[in-house]
Amino acid sequence: MEPYRKDRPCRIVSLSDRPDMADAAAVWFHARWGVPEKEYRDSMAQALRGGAVPQWYLCLSGETIVGGAGVIDNDFHDRTELTPNAVSYT
Repeated sequence: MEPYRKDRPCRIVSLSDRPDMADAAAVWFHARWGVPEKEYRDSMAQALRGGAVPQWYLCLSGETIVGGAGVIDNDFHDRTELTPNAVSYT
């Protein structure tokens, strides 16, 4: 991936529009939240199969992920009655 450049505007894309970025997205979210990459990969694979939840979004500067958000059933916690969850990170 190319380095982040402050002079390049960011764009928000759905992972379903950029399935080629699923692996990079899993690594990116893992690095910020510490949740195992496998959990992100599984959730993102489910999103790519379709349905309302989960959904993942990336903020890209060029091809570099600089932010992200997800709408998921459970934000990797024990409070399963709290659904859906929205998570984000920049």
